[in-house]
Amino acid sequence: MRDLLTRFCAPILNLFENESDEFNVTPKNRWICNAISGLFMFLAAVVFFASGWQGTSDYLFPAVVFAAVGVTGLIVGVLGSDYAVAKLLGARKTR
Repeated sequence: MRDLLTRFCAPILNLFENESDEFNVTPKNRWICNAISGLFMFLAAVVFFASGWQGTSDYLFPAVVFAAVGVTGLIVGVLGSDYAVAKLLGARKTR
């Protein structure tokens, strides 16, 4: 199942799968990526439901942006390699 999801999400994962750069890869990076992505998804849900009570669609664009960032982070956090997660978080090695 994971191979099928990885092939399905390959266009997103290929943006972050570059092992030529040097990154600090720690075990907590994946957990942090998933936690931040979950917070973005929660924020998208809050904005979406808050806009429904207003009767206007002014808040729809921020909700879609927050959801897209959250889904991208969850895809990279769950299916991506350690290098992809570190690249998403910007954990470059210091010289």
